[in-house]
Amino acid sequence: MADKGGVGKVLAVQDWEQLMSDFRVSTDLQKKWLHLWPGLSLVEYALQTITKKEFPIKAQLLVFIEENSELLLGSEVSPGMTIILDHLRSVLQSPVDGVIMTNSLKDHMMVMATTVAIVSDVLHTALDKLESLVELFLVYINRPNYTADRQLRGLACDCLRELEIAYPCLLYSCVGPLHTLCLNERTHVSQNYILLLTTIMENLSCKMYTARSKSNSYLPILQSAAPVVPFSVPFFLVSSTPGKEVDSIPSRELTPGNLKEFRKVVAFLWERPQLLTTVGMLDFVSSLIKIYKSLELSGSLLKHHFSSLLHSYSPVLCHIVLSIYTHFIDSFDGDEGPILRRLVALARESSQSLPFRLLAVHWLRGIDALHRERKSSILAPYAKSVYPLVFDPLSLKAAKLGALAQCAVAVEKEKAPANGNASVEIIPPPSKMLKEGMLCVGSYTWLPPWSTETRLAFHIFHKFLTVAVPHAGGKGDETELDSFIQSALFHSLQDVFVDMAKKKRRLVPSLLALLDRLVGCDTHRKLAETLLRAFNEELLPTLDSDRYLPSYFPLLEKIAENSEIPPGALVEKLTVYMFKTAEAGAADEDCLLWGRAIQVLGICRTVLLNHQSSRCFHGLAQLLGFLCLYFPDIEVRDTARLYLRMLITIPGNRLRYILNYGDERAEEANAPQAAKLLRSPSPPSYQGHAQAPLVSTYVHLKRVTPLLVQHSWSLVLYDVFQSKTTGALDEKLGEVLKTKRKVVEKEEALATQKVVPMSEALVPAVVTVIPVDAEEDFSSPTPAKSALRVMDSRTSEVILFLRKHFSQIPDFLHGPGLKISVPCLLIFKGEVRQKAMGDSELGEPDSSPSSFSQLSDSWPAIYAVILTFTTTGMYGPIPKVRVPFLLSEPPQKSPMSKRDRQDSRKGKEKVAADQDTVDKDTALVVAGNPLEDLFHKLVDIELEPRQPVPTLVDAHVVFSDEEGRGVQGRIESIPIGIEDLFLIPSIPSDVSLPEGAGDYLLKLYHALWEACSGPGRLGTETFSLEGGHNEVVIEGSESVKLIEAQVDRVVMAIEQHLARFVVAVNGPALVSMTKDGGISDDVLSQEAVDSPSKSGTGGGSEFDVSSPHRNANNQLALQLDPRERIDQEEGSNTGLGNFLILIFLPPRFHLLLRMEVADYSTLVRIRTDYWPCLAHVDEYLEALTTAN
Repeated sequence: MADKGGVGKVLAVQDWEQLMSDFRVSTDLQKKWLHLWPGLSLVEYALQTITKKEFPIKAQLLVFIEENSELLLGSEVSPGMTIILDHLRSVLQSPVDGVIMTNSLKDHMMVMATTVAIVSDVLHTALDKLESLVELFLVYINRPNYTADRQLRGLACDCLRELEIAYPCLLYSCVGPLHTLCLNERTHVSQNYILLLTTIMENLSCKMYTARSKSNSYLPILQSAAPVVPFSVPFFLVSSTPGKEVDSIPSRELTPGNLKEFRKVVAFLWERPQLLTTVGMLDFVSSLIKIYKSLELSGSLLKHHFSSLLHSYSPVLCHIVLSIYTHFIDSFDGDEGPILRRLVALARESSQSLPFRLLAVHWLRGIDALHRERKSSILAPYAKSVYPLVFDPLSLKAAKLGALAQCAVAVEKEKAPANGNASVEIIPPPSKMLKEGMLCVGSYTWLPPWSTETRLAFHIFHKFLTVAVPHAGGKGDETELDSFIQSALFHSLQDVFVDMAKKKRRLVPSLLALLDRLVGCDTHRKLAETLLRAFNEELLPTLDSDRYLPSYFPLLEKIAENSEIPPGALVEKLTVYMFKTAEAGAADEDCLLWGRAIQVLGICRTVLLNHQSSRCFHGLAQLLGFLCLYFPDIEVRDTARLYLRMLITIPGNRLRYILNYGDERAEEANAPQAAKLLRSPSPPSYQGHAQAPLVSTYVHLKRVTPLLVQHSWSLVLYDVFQSKTTGALDEKLGEVLKTKRKVVEKEEALATQKVVPMSEALVPAVVTVIPVDAEEDFSSPTPAKSALRVMDSRTSEVILFLRKHFSQIPDFLHGPGLKISVPCLLIFKGEVRQKAMGDSELGEPDSSPSSFSQLSDSWPAIYAVILTFTTTGMYGPIPKVRVPFLLSEPPQKSPMSKRDRQDSRKGKEKVAADQDTVDKDTALVVAGNPLEDLFHKLVDIELEPRQPVPTLVDAHVVFSDEEGRGVQGRIESIPIGIEDLFLIPSIPSDVSLPEGAGDYLLKLYHALWEACSGPGRLGTETFSLEGGHNEVVIEGSESVKLIEAQVDRVVMAIEQHLARFVVAVNGPALVSMTKDGGISDDVLSQEAVDSPSKSGTGGGSEFDVSSPHRNANNQLALQLDPRERIDQEEGSNTGLGNFLILIFLPPRFHLLLRMEVADYSTLVRIRTDYWPCLAHVDEYLEALTTAN
């Protein structure tokens, strides 16, 4: 061990783990360790630790030496290999005790020594160590049938095999003894002996015996006079160049005697395949194939011995047979049928694994491609068997359709069955293959363009188009391409594309992507041009000049780019469209008209660029003349006038040069403004260094009021978890009701005199019979379908009151729904933007009034800001927010120098002298407190909830900077919590405000409390929303929540967050506390209930929703269940009172809270008609008293 700081130190397990981790991290840490412990010292100490101690990380240390052998040994390979060989001998000679010395440790040591020898190139750096290592392994394998160490003997054969692969013909002198060992070995490690012998014979046949000779004199291969031990490296390898050992192998003549010896060894090997594993069989056959190829032997013997493996269910064994087939295809001439049938059967067997089935299809295509190079296709007769099955995975369908495209093109070329066979079905025509094969992915016709099925369908279309002429780049490609264009298969594809464009407008972008892919390839560009010509001749005349024509504008522009297609029909279609659009344009569609006109002008510009003026003069002049005279938008008129003047006065070549000049120079800073105008009628989007990922660093959108519960939007439970009987508004149901309402309006009007009025239907023991239409949908619980019910007066009063309440709630399915507003602050940090873009830092502004008055001239700002919002939650469309301009926040002030402080002090004295004339706000600015309103813009995000669940609103901003460049990108998302959805129920117009609002809300609270007391409390009673187009059902749920907090903290939290939703407070102590907080000004308290003016309606029914009952303690008895009233009376000595809280959750749900307040805890009873909100309410109540 080298004495360099490491001697005397002992590395523990933790030290070794840290060392191995540092070696993987960085080079600097490696140098640090190597400075303390030289490489040889680490290797020696590690091997000593492994062999002499019970160490838990022995395997990790050996792997560490393998991976870092070059770094540890460096130039000292010979001393390092000496250390390794000494420890290897010691380990192999030690008995196995199962604790310190194990068989796995011996195996790992042998593998480590072999790996280090190969990596360190011991052949050229330490020749004697290589001989010692090989000799050690040869001694071990020279004990056949010795069962005690058979595992080590097998591993020694593998190590010798790796050395033979690294240094070819290293063991060529050991072929005879090794052949004898293979004959004598009877244990399972005979596989290792056989593979070692096969590898040596492969190197001999392919690299040494390369010349043919008919001489009878030869040097025997199997009979070697030299002993195996001691071993010496062949002389030609000793003098070889590192990395080029093959070049140094001498070439010997393959005489008949040598060939006989080779045949003898091969014949012996034929008797041993049953002793090999699957992977061993693969290596064995791969070497045999090379031996047969080099010796020019017939492959019939290989075919005879291994063709039966194809009928196994192992992909490796099937691959062996196919490898033999590809190398000796002549030996299988006429026998391809069984192979193809077997592969087709494997591809169709659903019980097989998907990778195996994919491999079968891949093999089929490979065999067909290999066979077509020699003669005709052999896969075409099996085309029907290649059809995808209904339940095939999508990847397997893609592979089969690719094979089917190959068959279709082959049949189209040959015009007849390629390989006639009576057992094969009749080959269908290529057009039928296309039609029937695409049925399995027919869902692309109704799925969106970005779906996997659609992408797969167009990938297959591309296969059908391009498989006839691959990307070979030969001279015959053009002839083959012309022949394919004239074929029936191409015309079938062309008809499919035209019909698809007619009937499925949403697939036009996918068609364009396919055309772009063809245009981008030099070999297949002519296919795209032919398809565009077909679109122009067959599709364009069938298109109507209506509001759907803009869907085809990208395709029309692609047609206009082709100079070979006459543009007359296209321009005429655009002219008719603009006539109709300008005549039917409404006042509120100016932006849409402008966009359509810009697209049309872009197509006109493309026509001017790619066609001679004489071919399009008349049509373009008519279209541009109409636009510049009659179109309402001034920008469109000016651009059309410019194009018209250029068309009339400038020759074609010069005109195209000018238009192209605009394309080439628009991004340069000194480009003329006319060129930029010619490039596009609208300003180009800036694509410079202000990219989208930087926008969120200097443009921020933050909530004004932070949420009590963070990340509550991650617990969203949508309406799919609710039963349809809960009355949740379903948009699909609403659409069905819209159409049905129009049909039955007249019938309802005629039946009005037959229906009993609703007020009479709610009196006790009244039965109402309403005729039901048998054709209507019974899934929606409308009043006409409600079962006959008998109800008491109390329930009827509750239902009457709730009908009145629900009639005030807007129905978002038939009009605008209720909206909530979330205030946010929009902030722009110009200093951060300048630093991010690499510009000079923003200078600190002067704090004088004169400089502040000129902020608009020098202060960084952004202009024409447009905020777009999206969300995945159940919300309606979110309107955009536009901000004309926004000033940057002031930069962070740097420390002031002494002179700056003096100037600041003088400025303050001057301000104090002129205080009578200086505005108050300006004085605040001068004092160093700039008005935040100048730098922060208040933005209101208006949301229309479809279900009362939290969500996350993603924001996207577009604006122009000071140089007029357009910048866009995503900024922070805004979380929407459950508290943002809290609203006060609407008050009917017949209720006097504000006197009667409190009494009405209290009545509504009790009515909803009764309705939500349990599922089905009101049965199937339905309540019509505003407009009477939709009905809903109330199905209540209830829960409880215990808040462990003192009363003052609970009252303070309610005053701060829920004061406007409290409809009543009872309990003398609680009433006095809330009076001090100011809540009781708007709600009913105990004193208000005692007042005669607030007594409500008189008796007459057991339940009066106008005012709550009072118990013996003169407290408000809010519960209707007598058992709960008894519990309240028993606990009245400890309770301080109750808060009654009513919250409306848009679009139509309610949340009722009864908070029973005690000194140190509060029990909250919760009832709601929308149970998924309970999880969010629970989190909200938990955070109500814990938030600061």
